[in-house]
Amino acid sequence: MQKKKDYNYIYYFIQFVLVGLLIMFICTYFADVQATEVFRESKANILNCIYCLLFSFLPFILKRWNIHSTKTLQVYFLLAIIVHFILGGTLHYYRDVWFFSFIVHLINSFLIATIIYGILLRHCKNQSKFFMFMATVAFTALVGVLWEVCEYAIDGMSGSNMQRFNNSVTNEPFIGRVALKDTMIDLMMDTLGGLLAGLYFAFTNIKGVPLYKFLELKYVKADTNISYQEDIVDNQKLQNAKAEKKALKLEEKNNKRKSKIEKKQYNRLYKQEKNKTKKQQKLSKKQDKTTKKLDKQTKSNKNSKSVDSTNHEQDKT
Repeated sequence: MQKKKDYNYIYYFIQFVLVGLLIMFICTYFADVQATEVFRESKANILNCIYCLLFSFLPFILKRWNIHSTKTLQVYFLLAIIVHFILGGTLHYYRDVWFFSFIVHLINSFLIATIIYGILLRHCKNQSKFFMFMATVAFTALVGVLWEVCEYAIDGMSGSNMQRFNNSVTNEPFIGRVALKDTMIDLMMDTLGGLLAGLYFAFTNIKGVPLYKFLELKYVKADTNISYQEDIVDNQKLQNAKAEKKALKLEEKNNKRKSKIEKKQYNRLYKQEKNKTKKQQKLSKKQDKTTKKLDKQTKSNKNSKSVDSTNHEQDKT
């Protein structure tokens, strides 16, 4: 539970920073501050901050329709919006940093692939990992294509330069492959983000727990009083499984200790019996030797008596 609270604090802190930026841009707009290039377009900066704040409330709005997302996914979503509107729009990274658009497409495609993978897992539970990987990549690439189509339509209707077919500084049109460069690299970045997300979620596990659980989007039925009821059941199952594993490990350890103690006791008894048998054998050998000696002595005594008797008889004769 502590981790969820920490993620809440991060989310609220980012929202607080956005509110502070909005107040600062409003103040600079009314005060006519033109110290740097960032403050010259105060209207655009105010709109970008408002867009970010509106999008930041999207997870809470989706909860009203029983669509719940994890705290990690919410923070990731909010950071992606800030990168797009604040860094790209306010600080003009799209114009000044040539590779910034490609990084944004990579980040956003990873986020989209995460949501797609969560939806596929809910409806395609019995499919193989390879199918999940290919479906995630295909749907992410499809979303990228649809976005490029939208950019093309917006450029045609509003005269903007979202597809970078004109030079953003001189407004000179590009010719040939250069005009297609931005669109094609964006599509490649979208596909690469889908590939990375598919590999990350489909082919990696931590202690039997799939990593998509940390970034999953879930639909909870309206008649359920507890949100994430399935997660709670799954967590209970995991905890029970872990407890069973611990109990089995303890039993194995106890059995090993018992077997070691029994082996030691058996070895001691075996050694004692061996020593007893050795002692008995030694005693029996000694007794045999003494009996043999006594037999010899008795035989020698008998022989001496017989000799004496014969000698006595001869003397009489």
